Amino acid sequence: MAERRARRRLTAWLMAAVLGAASVLTSVTPAHAATCELTFKANYWGMVNGQYRWQVDAEFDNTGTTPSTNWWAIIAFAYSQGAVVHQYWNVTRPTTYQWNPASWNKVIPVGQSARFGFAILVPNTSVSPLPTAVGCTITY
Repeated sequence: MAERRARRRLTAWLMAAVLGAASVLTSVTPAHAATCELTFKANYWGMVNGQYRWQVDAEFDNTGTTPSTNWWAIIAFAYSQGAVVHQYWNVTRPTTYQWNPASWNKVIPVGQSARFGFAILVPNTSVSPLPTAVGCTITY
């Protein structure tokens, strides 16, 4: 089992940086930014058509002092190295990098989490199933 923790204080993302050729995430963090935390755990599920299949469970934590009214995550994978997300649950995916809550898990009480996940295929063991870059935004 692999685990990666990522902490970001964000209220706005510059989507152009996410979609740019440099593959660099740029964030803007005001002084009173909301706080959130993303945690990922990857579990190997075996080979599928010559690729390695992983289930990645994600946890979006509300580390602020007020229940959320909405949240979203920016998550990048090693797409250029052949990683393919072919299933996901408890979230919507309006763009390749943006993950939004499902209608039933927008509100996250203080100190609680919204859980979601995805199944990802990678071509070989040198490509990690975990995100290569992440960020989170939470609104109150």
